[in-house]
Amino acid sequence: MAKPGLLLAWLSWRFVEQPFRKAGKLDRQQVFTSAGLASALFIALGLTGYLNNGFTQRFNVDPAAMRQAFADPQTRDTCDQGYNGKGWTIDFCLFGLANPEQAPDWALFGDSHSEALLSTFDSAARAQGKTLVHIGLGGCPPLLGVDVASGNYDPGVCQALAKREFDYVRQHRIRNVLLVARWTLYTDGDYDERKMSKYFLVSDDHQERTRAASRAVFKQALEKTIQAYRDIGSEVFIVAQVPQQLINPQNLYYRLARDTSGSDVQKLQRVGELSVSVGQHDVLQHFTRELFEQASQRNQIRLISLDDAFCRGGQCLIGNLTSYYKDFNHLNAHGAALLGGPISQLLAQ
Repeated sequence: MAKPGLLLAWLSWRFVEQPFRKAGKLDRQQVFTSAGLASALFIALGLTGYLNNGFTQRFNVDPAAMRQAFADPQTRDTCDQGYNGKGWTIDFCLFGLANPEQAPDWALFGDSHSEALLSTFDSAARAQGKTLVHIGLGGCPPLLGVDVASGNYDPGVCQALAKREFDYVRQHRIRNVLLVARWTLYTDGDYDERKMSKYFLVSDDHQERTRAASRAVFKQALEKTIQAYRDIGSEVFIVAQVPQQLINPQNLYYRLARDTSGSDVQKLQRVGELSVSVGQHDVLQHFTRELFEQASQRNQIRLISLDDAFCRGGQCLIGNLTSYYKDFNHLNAHGAALLGGPISQLLAQ
């Protein structure tokens, strides 16, 4: 970064500042020539930064590793070749042992939070010689009989997907069904959000787009979904939502990377200060967690909480010296890898 900066400074001095200092020798052609040259230099500098994903010399870290921490997961890429992105044709993908000759041992369904955990489930299932099937769409909860209004897809996509998930489990007689989602997206919205603005759950009988209506539909759909899977002999495991952060981790970790003066201890302290508190996390997830815990107490589901991997000392950490999160609510591969032990124990049952 220093060399281009020095070059730009010299050229600016030579062709912009000096001509103006010698105003008597300045003519119209020189003005336009100098202005054009300066513009070309700024364009070249900007284009260089764009083509090289920024000026990586500014950061005291591996730039490729930094970019990877905030990249979208690629676990499904091979399976999704040819998918048009509209939701209707998303397909079931096998992971772990991925044996197509036998019924999967586990089904993993959900929204984009299920895909955020998929790499860890894939590794754990492969290590145990088990096959896991996955399907999911961002903004589509794995709940029967409901659709998402003001969401990511056309009307009917989410409702049809949940029906396909159930039919697949029934057809293949899968005994264990894991449901993973950013549950509060459909019941609460975001921290301190006075009213929801999108991702409303609606059903044939309830079309109102309010938080109260969306919560009522969620409660009804959760009960319906649990009972439907139990009726066909499947055990339901619900994975509670991971702590949602207050800030974008990419901004935080790029700032930390630019700060070469602070010690690791100081950086960890800063990370802790900017991570969501346990209290805020509990408030956001109170409604959904209470429903899950009630179902668990009735022995209708197995509730899986991931909080212990991230929450300690009153904070649910956004990371350590590297981020656990891809964005403010999705784990990245580093964060998901922290769950290898609990997920392996879960699949071993």
